[in-house]
Parts: sequence; structure tokens; C-alpha cells
Amino acid sequence: MKLLRTFIIPIALVFALALALTNQGLIAMIIAFALLGGALLIALASGVKGLIGGQTDVKSIAAFAVPFVVFGGSFVATGTGQEAGVITLVVMMIFMVVGVTLTTVRGVFR
Repeated sequence: MKLLRTFIIPIALVFALALALTNQGLIAMIIAFALLGGALLIALASGVKGLIGGQTDVKSIAAFAVPFVVFGGSFVATGTGQEAGVITLVVMMIFMVVGVTLTTVRGVFR
């Protein structure tokens, strides 16, 4: 299961790129999103299994849920999926920059 979870996203992207290069863009997008959705379900199942087995910390599961919470909140606020997606992207980029900055600053003062 770990091997499948590791390689499903790169396989989906390569397959979608190959189909897109043959002018089958819509088919490529549908297949890529289906494979990415499958990868998301596998990751979710793995997280639940690890949480039940005591191998995964609740904080890591909560960190996985942050983008979904941000998207849900922005979707309720804007009412459209496109705007909610862009807002989620921007918010997650801000979180990334803040996280990298804090990690770097903490590493400097150790």
C-alpha cells in the first residue's frame, strides 16, 4: 500500500501529460483527477489506519486537513469553487512561507 501511495501521483501526472500531448486534453484531465482522487483516498485510509493503530499523531492528521478546512471556509464565504480554490492556494502559500521562515529562524538560534 505504501508503494502504491508513493507512486500514484507521479504516474497520474505522467499519464496525463502523455495524453495531453496527443490532443486528448479532456480525457487526460479526467484520468489525472481520477487517479489523484484515488491517491487522496489511499492517503486518507492510510492516515485513519495509522491513527487507529497508534502509529500516527493526531497533529499530522490535523495538518493534512488544513487545506480542506480553508477551502470549505472560503467556499462558504465566496460561493464559487474557482474563487475558493484561488483563496485556498494563496492562504496555503502564506502558511508555507511563514512555516519555512519560522523553521529557519528557529534553526539559526539553536
